[in-house]
Amino acid sequence: MKIVIPTFKRENILKTKTLKLLEKHHISPFFVDIIVETETAKENYQKVIGFDYNIIVSNTNGICEKRNFIRWYYRYETNLEEILCIDDDIDEVCAVYNGADIKNLFVRGFELSRQCGATLWGINHIHNHLFMRNQKPLITRPCYLQGGFCGIVIDRNKDPIYADVDHYEDFQFSLEHYLRDGAILKLNHYYIKTDYKNTKGGIVASLGSVEARKQNAKENMVYMLNRYGNMLKKKESKYGEDLLVNPYYRIPITV
Repeated sequence: MKIVIPTFKRENILKTKTLKLLEKHHISPFFVDIIVETETAKENYQKVIGFDYNIIVSNTNGICEKRNFIRWYYRYETNLEEILCIDDDIDEVCAVYNGADIKNLFVRGFELSRQCGATLWGINHIHNHLFMRNQKPLITRPCYLQGGFCGIVIDRNKDPIYADVDHYEDFQFSLEHYLRDGAILKLNHYYIKTDYKNTKGGIVASLGSVEARKQNAKENMVYMLNRYGNMLKKKESKYGEDLLVNPYYRIPITV
């Protein structure tokens, strides 16, 4: 079991949220890797969280480069076949029925993903219990898998998958895994509690400001729609424009 946490300028948030959550679920620091940008960042994190956790310096800029580094590092620098990537600001992992245990979810997610031929699995980004109860517990068709809690099967017999956008990088990973594998796995009855609007650290800090993030999202939306065509469409939400994955898309059959 290996849990990987990319983080940027969130030393205290990481300590009081995700690391506290993992401790609550009895997950030893031995099974946790924390990914930061520089040696200076590593020293800053060690001052706050101590020296029990393995901190890896990625020498990257932005969330896209960091998530790409994670995929490269664990593919070429380790012999691991499964990693669970989670965000640094998670308050809780929840389930519609019977509660959620991260260790059991780790095992179940990878077992089910291997059964359906997927190398990427994740959980719901929706927090509406009533809506989620009426959804199928498992989805293998095209869908959005949030980057905040997702499992990656490292299949070294297949070409690696990397992203090239910061905002919407998790949409891109979702689509690319579906296109390569013919399936991704979403465990619909599980979700995380987190503050999606938190502007301290993270992608907002790496891009410079909230406005810079909005501009990045706007530009990347155009790019994603042009690149992936009818796999995606634009939707209106209470927070503005966003992307929506077309669940009816199927990979064309070639003769």
